[in-house]
Amino acid sequence: MPFCAAMIVALLVTAGLTAATILLLDRPSLWRPMSAALVIGTLASGASIAPMFWGLSRSMHELTTAAMISMGLRLLITAGGLLLAIRGGHFPALPVGIMLMPFYFAALITECAFLVRLMRSVREARKES
Repeated sequence: MPFCAAMIVALLVTAGLTAATILLLDRPSLWRPMSAALVIGTLASGASIAPMFWGLSRSMHELTTAAMISMGLRLLITAGGLLLAIRGGHFPALPVGIMLMPFYFAALITECAFLVRLMRSVREARKES
């Protein structure tokens, strides 16, 4: 599965599971923080895709560097978005922060799994040659 598609699927699954959790808990007050977390998580994940695409067309060392840049960029956008939502949007800090965590980790896991798969394929190609 291409990286962009994997990231989109990860975000959709995370959003679905988070929504199901809110429904099961019967806590309608959590929909507003979830919407903020979804927007922030989507923006952060979308921005982290660009460095990965840059690294895909380069060497393995540059791809690893791009992955680290991508993770840092996602962290900065997530933290900045959380601060903006709390200060500017007057969202409750704890629910938004807690709901951001699954989106952040879904993107991180997707990115790491993609990177590991690429590294394994490069290692196997080197063994064959």
